[in-house]
Amino acid sequence: MMLDLGADVVVCDKKTSLGEYEEELKNKSVELYLGEKYLEGIKDADIIFRTPSLMPTNPYIKEAIDRGAYVTSEMGNF
Repeated sequence: MMLDLGADVVVCDKKTSLGEYEEELKNKSVELYLGEKYLEGIKDADIIFRTPSLMPTNPYIKEAIDRGAYVTSEMGNF
């Protein structure tokens, strides 16, 4: 959906691989941040969809909020 609107999409995940979806995302020009430093990918994001396990108190999330990023969750928007 966001890609269809022309957004630059970044996917960040603790996993080191997204399996069968990884190649598909790359083919759609989605930037991937995987593994230990996955949250580096949100440093320049304007809108962040966080998972329930990524707490609002996380330093990366707090930094994003401080710089004006819109931080929400899937449940918060859909």
